[in-house]
Amino acid sequence: LVEEKSNSQLIEDLENTLYLGMIMCFYEGLHLISTKSDIKKWELDLQKILNVWSRGSILSCNLINTIYSCFDYSDSPDNILQDCLRADILSSLDSLKRVASSANFQSIPVPAISAMLQSLLSLISSFLPANMIQAQRDYFGSHGFVRNDTRETVHGTKWTD
Repeated sequence: LVEEKSNSQLIEDLENTLYLGMIMCFYEGLHLISTKSDIKKWELDLQKILNVWSRGSILSCNLINTIYSCFDYSDSPDNILQDCLRADILSSLDSLKRVASSANFQSIPVPAISAMLQSLLSLISSFLPANMIQAQRDYFGSHGFVRNDTRETVHGTKWTD
């Protein structure tokens, strides 16, 4: 029974990880198209692009319809993650962590899954490596930093006596 439960959990985790992978692929693709469109002044309509993709292309899937509906109120790929699919992402995030962790623990290389986890965490986390850079800059040059616990203005610390 324990093995059966862990197998069903593994299957669910893999399904959720695949779903997150699809979300991230569409997000990254739309983000690249949007960025290039802005740089080149192409004025591409991402909702029209999604509509074309949903009509029998190799990319056609139910997720496109969900993403397409997100663009009813926003034309930014960033809002796909932040608004429309946030609940899906947060409910599947633990599955992605378990899959990445299990693979790492068993010495199974999963570079795409590991990169997806790190990329997703960097998009949704309020604690980023930049916090460490702020501390280093303050240590070496008294530049100050913003505290995470209070979000007050810039602080400075005397790091050595």
